[in-house]
Amino acid sequence: MIVVRSLGEYFRLERAFGYALPRHILSEYVGGALIAVVATAICVIFYFFHRYRSVVVLVAVTIIALLIFKIRYIH
Repeated sequence: MIVVRSLGEYFRLERAFGYALPRHILSEYVGGALIAVVATAICVIFYFFHRYRSVVVLVAVTIIALLIFKIRYIH
């Protein structure tokens, strides 16, 4: 859901700003989506290797990383 929402936000912003969409705004959404996609791929791999605790830890680390990423772009 994070990936769909983040990449969908690009199209909403493109409609709001037109084709003059500032690159720094776009990098916030693409960066967050990239973090989510990579973490999800690693979690799926861990899940198929029955590394359930690793999945839980990685999910927690991903949430913290996304919060830090968001706080960094708020300021």
